[in-house]
Amino acid sequence: MVIFGVLCLNFIYVHSENFFSSTDIYANGISPEPRTNPSLAVDSSGKILYLFGGHSKYNFLNDLWTFNLETLMWNFVYAQDNSPSNIKIGPRSNSVSFFRKKTQEFCIFGGKSDISMLNDFWCFSLLFTSWRSFEYPTFLLSQRFKARYLEYNDTENLVIIPVDFDGINIFM
Repeated sequence: MVIFGVLCLNFIYVHSENFFSSTDIYANGISPEPRTNPSLAVDSSGKILYLFGGHSKYNFLNDLWTFNLETLMWNFVYAQDNSPSNIKIGPRSNSVSFFRKKTQEFCIFGGKSDISMLNDFWCFSLLFTSWRSFEYPTFLLSQRFKARYLEYNDTENLVIIPVDFDGINIFM
């Protein structure tokens, strides 16, 4: 098990069964700028951590990085623009993120931008090194919700539970 933290102060700590205590990891080479509330997910091998977006000292971010948990090295991921509509994923923080084992994709849902709350769904393909958005039946989300990705017996579920709507708790 690995617990990973990225703080605005640019600390990186790794705690795993291989270490007896938390270890401060010093960046070798390039590394992401300090940020808060990025999206984080580990791939199906448990060796690569994905970091997307977050909020820097001055603005929202939409960069994608990988961190190799064996070599302890960062890599900036350049996305190819294969989208016919030229749609780009917007900067955001506080997104729900997960790794789809079946398709080998890093995915994010929703988040917060500088102008609104978001409820869009994007996946980054490792095969094509590009982002794609997913269409789904839209519904009005409150500004606060909980979401989790569940994978069981090749069935995938993105569960979204509103926390409140106009200040009224839905699950009273």
